[in-house]
Amino acid sequence: MLKRLHVHLEAREEATYVRGTSSYTDKHVFLTEDIFDTQQSVMMQTGVARISVPADTMHSFASSNNKIIWTLHFKGEIETLAGRARRIRTDGPAATGRTLSPQRRLPDGLAAN
Repeated sequence: MLKRLHVHLEAREEATYVRGTSSYTDKHVFLTEDIFDTQQSVMMQTGVARISVPADTMHSFASSNNKIIWTLHFKGEIETLAGRARRIRTDGPAATGRTLSPQRRLPDGLAAN
């Protein structure tokens, strides 16, 4: 049984550069925003959340050396058969296979605007 569900939005910039013969990538998270956090099972099943991307931020973007990446992170806590809680976590587009885009329906009734 799922005891808690927490969803947050994260935006980060990645810049790749070459120094000598080595390639490096710097990553900087520039926004983290809580979207949804509940321990009520009815809200986990039917809850809706809106995502407001600040007007002064950059949309997703990728070039040969720079990226802006927006990801939704889902964290949950489940109750095991022994009655103890275990934490579960799925992060980023690799875990969900989804890219955040305007007006797209997301899992569990979440909507991106």
